[in-house]
Amino acid sequence: MARFNPSTQSLEVYDGYSWLSVTGSSHIALTDEAVELLEWAKQERDRQQYYEQLAKKYVTVADAIESVKDAEHRLRELAILCETSKTR
Repeated sequence: MARFNPSTQSLEVYDGYSWLSVTGSSHIALTDEAVELLEWAKQERDRQQYYEQLAKKYVTVADAIESVKDAEHRLRELAILCETSKTR
């Protein structure tokens, strides 16, 4: 947990026992996996936006998107059924 202390004009972090002033420079970085996930999410977002634009122009693309959504829904239902049958 971190906070800004206006009395000392400094950033502080809580170590579980007390608030400690952060001095010097600090560096915060994401893990490699987090960076990869963010890149994947950006690519997925861009792909979805591209498909949405195509679907506005072409009815066959809109139909294909609906078919994919239906198939994903059926897949989720099947996965639930499979999990349910494993517990019996």
